[in-house]
Amino acid sequence: MSRLKKILLYSGGALLLLLAIAIGTGYLMKDKIIGRFIEEANKQIATPIKIGKMDISLLSEFPNVSIAFSDVYVEDSHPDVFALFTAKTVSFSFNAFDAWKGK
Repeated sequence: MSRLKKILLYSGGALLLLLAIAIGTGYLMKDKIIGRFIEEANKQIATPIKIGKMDISLLSEFPNVSIAFSDVYVEDSHPDVFALFTAKTVSFSFNAFDAWKGK
């Protein structure tokens, strides 16, 4: 029974270590991930977008990575006439493993 407890203890510790590494990596690369997301979005959207705050989370939609934008304002093709789109919060999620592979 002692051997089973050691195996479970070491397996649990390894799992916690991997989780801590994943969260730490996401936190440290937060600006790079958000920058890349904005870069790719700007290739697809031809109208100006204003975003109040951006945040990234690895745990809110686990195992997917979530990027949330607050106070989003998308201008129409005629500036200052009216907004094409406004939202308090817009959220996107993607599979981290697919992103790592370049998909």
